[in-house]
Amino acid sequence: MQGFYLMDSRRAALVPTTARLMTGKTGTHLRFSGTISPRHRQLRSANPVFNTSYKGEHRWRLPGFPPHVHKTTGPHHPITGYAARADWIIPKIAPERGDYNSMYSEVESLVHNELYLTNLIDYNSMYSEVESLVHNEPYLTNLIDYNSMYSEVESLVHNELYLTNLIDYNSMYSEVESLVHNELYLTNLIDYNSMYSEVESLVHNEPYLTNLIDYNSMYSEVESLVHNELYLTNLIDYNSMYSEVESLVHNEPYLTNLIDYNSMYSEVESLVHNEPYLTNLIDYNSMYSEVESLVHNELYLTNLIDYNSMYSEVESLVHNELYLTNLIDYNSMYSEVESLVHNELYLTNLIDYNSMYSEVESLVHNELYLTNLIDYNSMYSEVESLVHNELYLTNLIDYNSMYSEVESLVHNEPYLTNLIDYLL
Repeated sequence: MQGFYLMDSRRAALVPTTARLMTGKTGTHLRFSGTISPRHRQLRSANPVFNTSYKGEHRWRLPGFPPHVHKTTGPHHPITGYAARADWIIPKIAPERGDYNSMYSEVESLVHNELYLTNLIDYNSMYSEVESLVHNEPYLTNLIDYNSMYSEVESLVHNELYLTNLIDYNSMYSEVESLVHNELYLTNLIDYNSMYSEVESLVHNEPYLTNLIDYNSMYSEVESLVHNELYLTNLIDYNSMYSEVESLVHNEPYLTNLIDYNSMYSEVESLVHNEPYLTNLIDYNSMYSEVESLVHNELYLTNLIDYNSMYSEVESLVHNELYLTNLIDYNSMYSEVESLVHNELYLTNLIDYNSMYSEVESLVHNELYLTNLIDYNSMYSEVESLVHNELYLTNLIDYNSMYSEVESLVHNEPYLTNLIDYLL
């Protein structure tokens, strides 16, 4: 079979090669022969199913075939059209297989679910992945629009999730979870240049949010507990730095322009049914902030280290929730975050521009969401997810990067899209 190209990573070139379809006990393979000398150690680490035989021949297992399928009529993947692993073999794909500039769409429905999707990937969007579990019905319309980067939605246990225009224009990330018979209605959750919005509804509460983050605000987080109703309008406006609101047991807080301009430091502790108000906790060029909350306290940090700071370490103990936004920006060197005992870790734009390395570990039923982890000229990314975590990576290596290695352990599913681009 003709028309295949093998990528020589040493020369950054595509070498013409021929292929033969092979069927054996381990499945269906394509065996290639060409003029490239294999780099055994590097190829094995980059491709877990890579095998080499003598005399310079190479063999790849076809991805995506069910375990009981051992023969096929052709070399192409039944869904994607790829002949073998897309990170090393680049086939000629017919134009009619895709719409406009979208690259890949994969949808799985499990256990009596019905999935209705309309215009799932449109124009320049990069990736959309949806899973529905246990009798849920998701209805999604125009899930990723224009230049948004990532959208991920999970619905659990008889919940119904209705989302409209979830990520719009230049927003970076939106993640929503609905638990235990709650109904979540969100409209235009992240607008324009806002950075992050996260909402959780617990135990029969209904949150109604409108234009939660507007213009240049940095962070907004709202929790409603035990049949309370929280109504917020334009919570953070213009250049304010931080707003945090807690409502306990039928209380209603009304706050307007809580933090203003250039104050330097304010720390307030309230014990036993008190309300804390914090104003612009760390501003400009401060060096270090360490906060510990013990025994059912809630820790909220915004823009903890800015500009040229070197290191930030935060630990939350005993049922605390850790929310971090834009933790290390610009020229920072290293970020390490650990969450212990049922904490949830949300990271957005963790390392940007010229950072060198990012390592994140999530332990004990944590969920790890990463968006645009390494961009532009980064060299290497290694991510491990342990114990029933789900790893979602989008546009992992772009432009001039050289190497990508991803391993998923214990029931994880890796999804990679547009892994090698601009080489055709």
